[in-house]
Amino acid sequence: MIYCNSLPSKPFLLLFFLLYACLSLLSPTLLSAQDRQRIEFKAEYHAEKHDKFQLVPLKEQGLLLIAESEKQNGKWFFSMYDTCLKKMNEKSIQVNPKLFFQAKHKDGNHLYLLFTKYKSDEFQVVEFNTMTFQTQLHTIRALKKFHFTGFRVMKNACFVSGLIGQAALILHFDLYDKKTKVLPASLTKNLEIDSIEKDSVNQLVHFCIVSDKPRDYDIMIKSFSIKGELTEELKVRTQNENKLISGKVSALENGKKIAIGTYSDGSSPLADGIYIAGFQADNSQEYIRFYPFTNFKNFFSYLPEEEQKRIDKLKSRLNEKQKTLRGKDVRLQYRLLVHSPIQRANDILLVAEAYFPLYKHTPKIDWLGRREGVTSEIVFEGYQHTHAVVMSFDEKGKMQWDNVFKIEHVKNRDLQKIIHLHPRPNSLTMLYGAEGFIRSKMVQSQEVIDNEGKVKIPTAFPEDKVGKTYSSEIAYWYKKHFLAWGYQLIENKSITSDAKADDKKERKKDHKQKRKVFYIAKVKY
Repeated sequence: MIYCNSLPSKPFLLLFFLLYACLSLLSPTLLSAQDRQRIEFKAEYHAEKHDKFQLVPLKEQGLLLIAESEKQNGKWFFSMYDTCLKKMNEKSIQVNPKLFFQAKHKDGNHLYLLFTKYKSDEFQVVEFNTMTFQTQLHTIRALKKFHFTGFRVMKNACFVSGLIGQAALILHFDLYDKKTKVLPASLTKNLEIDSIEKDSVNQLVHFCIVSDKPRDYDIMIKSFSIKGELTEELKVRTQNENKLISGKVSALENGKKIAIGTYSDGSSPLADGIYIAGFQADNSQEYIRFYPFTNFKNFFSYLPEEEQKRIDKLKSRLNEKQKTLRGKDVRLQYRLLVHSPIQRANDILLVAEAYFPLYKHTPKIDWLGRREGVTSEIVFEGYQHTHAVVMSFDEKGKMQWDNVFKIEHVKNRDLQKIIHLHPRPNSLTMLYGAEGFIRSKMVQSQEVIDNEGKVKIPTAFPEDKVGKTYSSEIAYWYKKHFLAWGYQLIENKSITSDAKADDKKERKKDHKQKRKVFYIAKVKY
């Protein structure tokens, strides 16, 4: 396969440049099409509906775009693009039109898409081989009134977490044997499955289970094999009346394990801080350490200067009184989306993103389209991310430093991680996409090396301006290239009334003054 970043060998350099010069004179549009930095599809963003576009970077192989047909419900297209953003192949598959796309998961060369319907007992899983382009549809009978919450695949085993009423459960599907079973510790009330982590090295899937029972402040991490067998249970025990509200487990190279997550005082689902717990090879708990946000050096540095001064005064008052800090005029509790821990030679890195849900009031409308008095209803708009905090711990769970990356203008329909991490032995680069740019920050130990870097995401035409970004995602692609994609409103005022009629007509074919699109862009960083 030839990639667009490939260079001709030396014997052909002269011929290459001669051909390039000729083509530049004869067909400039051909060259621009072969070296595209962006492709667009006419599409509107709807926060209340599922996304009809899914994108999977495949390194030097290219990218896979998955899109639902506009004309036929349940028909999905799999389109392969090379690194020049040129379509190479396409295939389609029909799923049950009554089911909705819920999640995707990549395992090796296989991509899996899960389709369900709320409280339906039928699932469908589309299996797609990114190397051979073969597709296979698996129809699975599950349990009635099942509500999906999580999805992972390892080899031929699908793990799906969900709820039936108030009971949490884990379903195991063998795609080859077509058998379904409920895994141990399922169908238990007052339990919530907080996270699913895949351990490809040990061929295990870890489930973090949190209790909603009063005074039950510990969490349980259960590990299952590919066959759905319970291999081990890890109980993370708390201290000092702190309630553990989330957790992720990670195996260390020496056979030990760590669990990292958030905790509260038990009175609120919001987090008061971060904990880290260490375990011996026999799963006995060695330690647990708690770090309240008020003890972080940089946690509140994303706030305006006046807010930071107010927090510093409250922290000083706390140190004097040695009491729990509770202030109505400042937020000290947060919702955090915790990344999986990153193990390096000399430390363990943890990144967590702070966010909050967004709602808006809309007037109630009757069936004739008339407003019903002064009443209104609350509508969910998505999740707003505010900042990411990065922490470094030693092997004993002692925090060595912390730093913060401010997140601006990011709102997503689904709760998902928007920070992309690029760890190196002695530094960490954090990146995210927003408002037509990729923003970054490089941290080396506790020192900021590159603060708030910014690279523009290319537009389709030089005169294009980003009017509004509805959603934005980025991912590492290959070498020094990233992929950026999402929904935007593009404005282009280059079509003027004094333009020649023929020229104006021709340009209107390519781009309108305003257009709503789903875009995919190639960005060198």
